[in-house]
Amino acid sequence: MASPYILLTSSPALLRFVPKPGAWMESLKQFLGFLLMATVLWLLWVLSLQAGAEGVIFLMLALLSTSVGAWIYGRWGNIARDQPVRGIAQGWLHSRWLGGCILPFTTLR
Repeated sequence: MASPYILLTSSPALLRFVPKPGAWMESLKQFLGFLLMATVLWLLWVLSLQAGAEGVIFLMLALLSTSVGAWIYGRWGNIARDQPVRGIAQGWLHSRWLGGCILPFTTLR
């Protein structure tokens, strides 16, 4: 994985071929995000073949619960907030994460 960096440091003249940062990077990031979502859909399909529809539903509930906790933490858990607000946000994050991890194991047979 480090071979491009080794190549560029061993021959700095190759740096002129490296693309400059700009708006194209945002488009590439969004495109790669869509590829990542397609990968998640494919993995959900594989899970549906192995665990059935119930397994997929529990995984999606776990992912939703964890993402809500991460959103709450990102919105209210930053250093600019007061300590009690950050503590509540951290508590919500941990409760959502634990709920998302424990729920599938307690309901699947």
